[in-house]
Amino acid sequence: PVSTSVARTAADALNAKASALSVGYKPVHPHGDLYATLLGRLSSALSESGEKSGAARDRASGRNKSLKRQTPLVNAGYAARMAAVSHAVGRFVLAHHSDSLRGPCEDVDGDRKPINIVLVGCGMEVLGIWASALSSCPSLVYVYEIDCEQICTAKRLALRNAGFVSGASSSHREGAGSTAIRLSGTTSFRALQSKQQQKIPDFIPAGGSHYTLMASDLRNVSSIRKAMLNASFDHSYPTVVVSELVLAYLGQSYSNKFLEYISSEVCKAKNSLCFAYEPIGAETPAPG
Repeated sequence: PVSTSVARTAADALNAKASALSVGYKPVHPHGDLYATLLGRLSSALSESGEKSGAARDRASGRNKSLKRQTPLVNAGYAARMAAVSHAVGRFVLAHHSDSLRGPCEDVDGDRKPINIVLVGCGMEVLGIWASALSSCPSLVYVYEIDCEQICTAKRLALRNAGFVSGASSSHREGAGSTAIRLSGTTSFRALQSKQQQKIPDFIPAGGSHYTLMASDLRNVSSIRKAMLNASFDHSYPTVVVSELVLAYLGQSYSNKFLEYISSEVCKAKNSLCFAYEPIGAETPAPG
């Protein structure tokens, strides 16, 4: 089933990224220590939520709660993957919200305008939360994360346990369909200042950004469109959409429809970007 395989893939990716960081790779800049701390804390929180629910542990965090070291080749590959994706998203945020831009965050006539960060097939990644911290005006950043139901359920519990989303509300009503918002609130980094943390990052942002986690069928454009509408997504803001090894799981026909939707309805504002870290160049099977 898609739900089981994708959930386990998300858990494997989280473990593999943590493994690459644990052997000394530092692929994320700037504030790579913040990213590493966020990733480690979410991984721990996922295990904590799994201890309370065996089903959640088996579906999302795996049976082995300890870090599983990867081979040198896998570590290098994941380090390159983290470097490419974080660089693209970080450049987007800093291009719109660097400290050198004119005017305070509240100045509607200033250079800083609201921006959207959309992670499709977000898994257990902390990229959106890390990227929002790069902004000189976090209150003008809107982070949207979309994935299947099982992953969103596990991630919602992990984010709450980690304390990364404050003022959070969720919707999981029977009969609400597969597009209900699973978590919405403001990103928070206060938990990283706890004395219980083994390492406190050198940089901890003071403000928070808008955060929304949505469950949707990525093979169904109508499902994604409804989820974005429910989340009050504003396509007039510059938007970066990130697909990190997601389209490969959808298949060509679904991927084409997804990309058409992103280009026509999501990345409509000037200076928007769709960044797809995906395998390319596969030969098209001959007809018949």
